[in-house]
Amino acid sequence: MQLYSNSLALTALNGGICLLGDYLVDVNQESQIRKAICDNATHAIVGFFGGIVLILETNHRAAGIEQIALVVMSVLVSSFIDIDHFLVAKSMQLSRAISIDRRPFLHFTTIPLVLMILIIPLHQWIHSPRLNLWLSVFTCAFLCHHTRDATRRGFTLWPFGTTKPLPYFVYIALVMTIPFLSDKWLNITTNGGGQYRYRTLEVLTV
Repeated sequence: MQLYSNSLALTALNGGICLLGDYLVDVNQESQIRKAICDNATHAIVGFFGGIVLILETNHRAAGIEQIALVVMSVLVSSFIDIDHFLVAKSMQLSRAISIDRRPFLHFTTIPLVLMILIIPLHQWIHSPRLNLWLSVFTCAFLCHHTRDATRRGFTLWPFGTTKPLPYFVYIALVMTIPFLSDKWLNITTNGGGQYRYRTLEVLTV
C-alpha cells in the first residue's frame, strides 16, 4: 500500500511538472535558448519521475545502485532524444537544429513500439527479468518524451506517417499513466504476474 501511495503521489507530481514545464516553454517563446532549456529539462524531470514510478510498480528490489542506474538511464534517454535534431541538421547551432524540415529519427514512435514487442522474444530466449526491466524503463522514457511532443506534432509512426496532434489533457493523462501501462505490459509479456525477488531478481509465481 505504501508503494502504491508513493506511485500515485509521484504520478500527480509528474502531471504538475508537465503543466509547469509547458508554461515555462510558452513564456520563453522569444528566447530559443531558454525555450529549449525549459523543454528539455521538463523531458528530463518527467523521465526521472516516470522511471521511479515504473520501478516501484514492478516491485524491483535489487540493490540501490541498480535502481539509481535505472533512473539515471530514464533521465538520459528522456533528455538526449533531442540530440537527433542536431545530428540531422549536422550542426550544433540551436537555430539550425530546430529549423529542420522533417522529424528526426529518434522521434519515430515506431522505435519504442518495436522495443516493447521485442520484450516477448527476448524473455523466451534469455529469461532475464533484469534485462526485461531495463528495456521496459528505456521504452517508458522514450514513450513519455514522444507523448510530450505529440501534443504539438502527433506521433511519427515511420514508415506509415504521422498521427494528429494529441489534445493537451490527453497528453497529460498519457504521460501520467505510461509507467503503469509499461508495468502491465511487462507483467503480461514476461512473468504473468510474478514478482522480482530481492537482489537475485528471480521470478516468483503467485
